[in-house]
Amino acid sequence: MENPYEYAMATEFVVQKQETDILSDGPDYRNPNLQKAFAMKVSKTLSNISKSLPNLNGGGWLIVSHSICQVDDAILISFLLQRPKRD
Repeated sequence: MENPYEYAMATEFVVQKQETDILSDGPDYRNPNLQKAFAMKVSKTLSNISKSLPNLNGGGWLIVSHSICQVDDAILISFLLQRPKRD
């Protein structure tokens, strides 16, 4: 049986604006202020990607999975998108 879906990936980098000098170890996300700032940026990213899905390559996409990882001083958020195959 053929898979009835097609898939795509979307990625976003979330970079914290540094208010003070931070050591080369990068931001310390144990800090409650950085946690709050990160949560706000992730929320904005989710809102933006949700708004863009209807217009992305013909629309019809759903976010079916995500992954969050740290890359140097940035956070990379990857989204797995799915929609029914189109003829």
